[in-house]
Amino acid sequence: MSIQRLFTIIFSAIIISAITLSLVVMAMIKNQQSLSESEENRYRSYLLADELRQGSDDLSRMARTFAVTGESRYAQLYKQILSIRNGQEHRPANYNFPYIDFLAAGQQVDAGFDPAMPLFELMRQQGMSQAELTKLKEAEQASNELARIESDAMDTASGAKGTGPDLNASTRLVYSPRYDAEKARIMAPVK
Repeated sequence: MSIQRLFTIIFSAIIISAITLSLVVMAMIKNQQSLSESEENRYRSYLLADELRQGSDDLSRMARTFAVTGESRYAQLYKQILSIRNGQEHRPANYNFPYIDFLAAGQQVDAGFDPAMPLFELMRQQGMSQAELTKLKEAEQASNELARIESDAMDTASGAKGTGPDLNASTRLVYSPRYDAEKARIMAPVK
């Protein structure tokens, strides 16, 4: 075997190895990008699912505070939370930030706004599986059932039922075993 032929074989092996290594590196980079996108999707899905839980907690807090105090700002915040969740009002940017906590404290929040869109639609667009969406829809329906109790308590606290404000009766509605059972039912599908 001649030296020229030996160099040609070695050079060819080096070229093939370099091409193979390049393909492996490109595949690893693509896999890493895919993994990063998957993690980002998982995180955004988590934030949306947690928004359902946090929204339910915020609704409960506003309803309970209104039922005890009769202060209308808590009823307004309650309606705002529902409007944002149902896509009837623009959603604050970074809504997972404690936006409602600052509003409840009377502080203005300059968060900017995203377009109005129902929470469930955001979940669907995020690419959650049908099984996940079914569980979250079940939790949302339980939350809506709890909202009926809260609405009844708020009507009682404001006197909207025509009997005058009754903070004792409204407080009993939102601090009852039935209320607690409905509250727990919200998270049962997503535990």
